[in-house]
Amino acid sequence: MARSVRDLRLALSLMEGPDGSAPYAVALPAAGHTRGGGRLRTGWTTSAFGPVGQQVAATVAAAATALAEFGHDVRDPPLKAV
Repeated sequence: MARSVRDLRLALSLMEGPDGSAPYAVALPAAGHTRGGGRLRTGWTTSAFGPVGQQVAATVAAAATALAEFGHDVRDPPLKAV
């Protein structure tokens, strides 16, 4: 995914928040990113952007389950049609 944490931080800063063309992105107040031990809040879906293979869907679901088991707030939010 990246060569370093610094590269990932840069990528996240470019991807987070609305860009004017992503219908599912919403603006959130800047809360800072967690560093070790912080609780994450994330949403996930395998149905918003078109067909997804069964292996991909299973992998995403397993990752969501693992995050939830570590105490993070993980949701599969209902999405509005665009």
